[in-house]
Amino acid sequence: MSRSTLTPARTTEPRAWLTRARATSAALRARHRTPGEWAYLVLWIFYLCSYPIAVTGVAFDVRPGFSMAWAGSILLFVQGALAALWLELRLGARRGGLLALIVAVGACVGETVGVATGFPFGPYHYAAILFPRLPGSVPLPVIGAWLLVVASAVGVARRLLPAATFARQLALAVALGVALDLVLEPVAVRVERYWIWHATGPYYGIPTTNFLGWAALCALLAGGVLRAWPGQRGAGGRGDG
Repeated sequence: MSRSTLTPARTTEPRAWLTRARATSAALRARHRTPGEWAYLVLWIFYLCSYPIAVTGVAFDVRPGFSMAWAGSILLFVQGALAALWLELRLGARRGGLLALIVAVGACVGETVGVATGFPFGPYHYAAILFPRLPGSVPLPVIGAWLLVVASAVGVARRLLPAATFARQLALAVALGVALDLVLEPVAVRVERYWIWHATGPYYGIPTTNFLGWAALCALLAGGVLRAWPGQRGAGGRGDG
């Protein structure tokens, strides 16, 4: 095939991409968005811009010349808000808002009991970095982190196993939640020092009971969300995919 034959294909391909981009942009502008959708979009853009900066700062120990103690709390708040809004947009304001509230309250109870008694995670306390504090010395941003973990684990589990039973989706959601904690815990404890353990373990000095506790609490919270999901198989109906 000659070079002249190939030239039109190379020139029309960028034009086709530009046409599709313009059509998508026009569709987005034409579509009416609810206040919840606008809030979700704005927070999502903010998070997409700020999270890579935060990760780069942690990875390469880049510190600005002013205090960034508030940054971790803000990002965790945004994560929780995104998770709550996703549940509301996916399931409706009433059902999704109620599920977000249940997850937040359940996480708060679990963390409060954990700080006070060491059950089910092991003995630990929170440092004075994340704020504000709830009664029981649990930082409110931690509840945002739990909202993100549970909502994302459930969403991914349902996406990967759309026709599976409740038990299989729950097992995957719990595995995803614990896998996330395996990544999160060393950074939060050894780099950012958000909380301090009073026991040790083989994985970066973190007690094994922490991951068992995470699995148990994640199973309770994710199980509640999955049970309330419309059309959930194994929960009184057929799967809706």
